[in-house]
Amino acid sequence: LDAEPPDLVAWAGRLLDEAERSPGVPLVAAFERELLLQAHARSGEKAAAAAKLLGLTTAAFTKKLKAVQ
Repeated sequence: LDAEPPDLVAWAGRLLDEAERSPGVPLVAAFERELLLQAHARSGEKAAAAAKLLGLTTAAFTKKLKAVQ
């Protein structure tokens, strides 16, 4: 991304704060899993719509979603 939305910068900071409190917990993987699952739910479980929401191809979204389910 060329310019990060302000909320994204804040979220990243909070994720790092949590990482400092919980060393060794795979927070990035957990955050990605949650993004995939929520995008899937919000899109009515339509992979193409969920992929578009996250800026992924449908194939990449589907592969990532299968990996976390």
